[in-house]
Amino acid sequence: MNEEPSIENTPEPALANNGFWPDIDPHQPPASHSRGVDIFSNHLLLTNALMEAMTLVNAALMPWQAEKEQAGYSTLSAVPVPLWQDESVFKCLYFRALFSAGFAKLLEAFPDTDTSPLNIDSTKAADSYWRDATWAVGELLGEQVELLVT
Repeated sequence: MNEEPSIENTPEPALANNGFWPDIDPHQPPASHSRGVDIFSNHLLLTNALMEAMTLVNAALMPWQAEKEQAGYSTLSAVPVPLWQDESVFKCLYFRALFSAGFAKLLEAFPDTDTSPLNIDSTKAADSYWRDATWAVGELLGEQVELLVT
């Protein structure tokens, strides 16, 4: 007997990005980010937070993307990396910025979240994730930046 797919067992597709930046699999946050906080495993909430974060991070990186596209690189994976860096450095920084901003948004939206696995209260955890997102965007841009948090 075949079971009909349910919301619980139907895999969510990756979040489509703008073509330059890679699509995002909400089920694959960096291991250092989730660390046992239950709200981060709620895929609906995480997906919505990542969509908002994608808008925020992509807007902050728009000048960098435009510069690379004008130089003839149509995707992030086509952009050459400095010789001393691993080939995935730009993708890692982008994912770090995106998931950090998404997690910060979740913690701000749900301030009573149990963040004891992080050994820090939710407000400080959100601030830490925002700093991490800002740092990653700054690394990509080659400068210090401040994300416009909404």
